[in-house]
Amino acid sequence: MRQLPRPDFSNVLDLCCGIGRHSLPLARLGYHVTGIDASTAALEEATGRSGAEVAFIHGDMRDLSSVPGTFDAVLCMWQSFGYFDAESNESILRQVHAKLTARGRFILDVYNRAYFETRQGERTFERSGRTITEAKRMEGNRLVVSLDYDPGADPDLFEWQLYSPEELCVLIASIGFLPVVVCSGFDEAQPASPDSPRMQMVMQKGLKI
Repeated sequence: MRQLPRPDFSNVLDLCCGIGRHSLPLARLGYHVTGIDASTAALEEATGRSGAEVAFIHGDMRDLSSVPGTFDAVLCMWQSFGYFDAESNESILRQVHAKLTARGRFILDVYNRAYFETRQGERTFERSGRTITEAKRMEGNRLVVSLDYDPGADPDLFEWQLYSPEELCVLIASIGFLPVVVCSGFDEAQPASPDSPRMQMVMQKGLKI
């Protein structure tokens, strides 16, 4: 709400909306929200939750042509960006830029590469009575994470392209975004830091430089 004050930023696209963790509260606050996600199961759960009206769309973030219209703001939260190769990731940013109205804003919540470069390795922990082994490693600028569960369960494997704050600022500037805020902890007063795993960027559509 601080970075997307109404009425200037009333029409919002929640990119990779999942079960509506951000879409639904924003709609309850009076924003007009569209959510897009590739998971039908997540969208079914989101649609079944009550208390707000959101237009949910089944689609791939790599192709936003299925999303009608333009938006005052786009959100992409909780490291939902970076799963693909560098060309595809840049294409997503360009499509987001095209979906924004003049002076529209994009809020991106991603991992800070510097944090994970110094925190690779394995750890084991318990969750809901299950023993889970997490292994993290950097392969160039990509973070690879595997989660091994109890014997007999297939491991989960995740991989993202990670950026430094400086790299991301250069990339978004080449697309036509101007950085408004680059922070950590969802606190505008805290700069992005290698001591914090996540960083948040608020960028505004502006002139390409």
